[in-house]
Amino acid sequence: MNGRRTPDANYNLKGALLNLNLGSDPPIILKSLVEATCFGARKIIDRFIDEGVQINRILAFGGISRKLPYVMQTLCDVIQLPIKVSASNQTCALGSAMFASVAAKIHLDIPNAMNKMGSGFDVTYQPNT
Repeated sequence: MNGRRTPDANYNLKGALLNLNLGSDPPIILKSLVEATCFGARKIIDRFIDEGVQINRILAFGGISRKLPYVMQTLCDVIQLPIKVSASNQTCALGSAMFASVAAKIHLDIPNAMNKMGSGFDVTYQPNT
């Protein structure tokens, strides 16, 4: 519902929900919105791949990735790539601390800092074809 998104940014795009009736219950509407969002994400990933960027897996953190397994499994099924969900509740802060530890010469490099400071992953979603 937002035309500003990659890969084909268009600020004039609009969206609508059509053909709703008394049988259109909230779960069906939610399912439609989740699938639309997941296919939008797939379009972004497909563009990266078309431009030569190799993508083997997706790393997710925070919000939806930690609270809504249904959304994450749907995304995994649509993009056909594994998705690992970070165990940390503060992934961005942890990443910043890793970079700071390298800058402060506490750790030799980022991979070393990740190995020593990383919190791992809570769950890995696998594509269900």
